Amino acid sequence: MAAWAKYRALPTRIRPSVGLGKIAVGFAADQGRTTKGTNLLSVVVILKGLAEFAGLLLIGQGLVYALSFGKHEGNAVYKMFRLITSPVVRVTRIITPNKVANQHVPFVALMLLFWIWLFLSYTKFSMMLEQAA
Repeated sequence: MAAWAKYRALPTRIRPSVGLGKIAVGFAADQGRTTKGTNLLSVVVILKGLAEFAGLLLIGQGLVYALSFGKHEGNAVYKMFRLITSPVVRVTRIITPNKVANQHVPFVALMLLFWIWLFLSYTKFSMMLEQAA
């Protein structure tokens, strides 16, 4: 059986879309279906990735702090982590009460990012289930 005959035997809903001079993207049944939900899902996925990245940077900063044995202010890697995580820590400092000590603000930022990540994971999961239905 020729390759073309095998292609023609596939139902149109699972047949890959092929255009002249274009790369096959998606399936024939999905052409032209960009919905508001997929754009919102993309935003949620990007925000979730940013929350993961910022959280991992805070964890890395904490590990360097623990492994530098009190000389973390002179450590170049710690300074880099502090520079990159400073926007998250600054925002957390603004929203936390003054009773929270400055040394605990990065930990509070990490916990805040964890809850944001959890919320975005749940939102992504529910949006994916809604699109699948």
